[in-house]
Amino acid sequence: MRGWLILIFTLLTGVIVGIGATTMGPVLVAPYLPKAISGQGERIHGEVVRKQRDTNRLLVKVGTPQGPMLVTFTRKVAELDLLLEPGDTVTLVTTGYATFRSRSA
Repeated sequence: MRGWLILIFTLLTGVIVGIGATTMGPVLVAPYLPKAISGQGERIHGEVVRKQRDTNRLLVKVGTPQGPMLVTFTRKVAELDLLLEPGDTVTLVTTGYATFRSRSA
């Protein structure tokens, strides 16, 4: 009988801790995470209108429902230059809409 009580108590404690961590965990942990992985970004969908490759950066003009955005990529420039073409649909995760956005992917 004592073994069953310990088992039931452990199970109920695990369920309570699991529910608490699921509901309150993100609120408590979010201030300590970088904004890039905290999930507090706005997803902006748009279409690549034009791109321009410089030596160490890629300028991409994206047409969005809010208006045009000029996005500057400074990392993985060669890969992004091959992947992005005018007419492609992209989703940008940013803190909000801005006409000029500097991003390092």
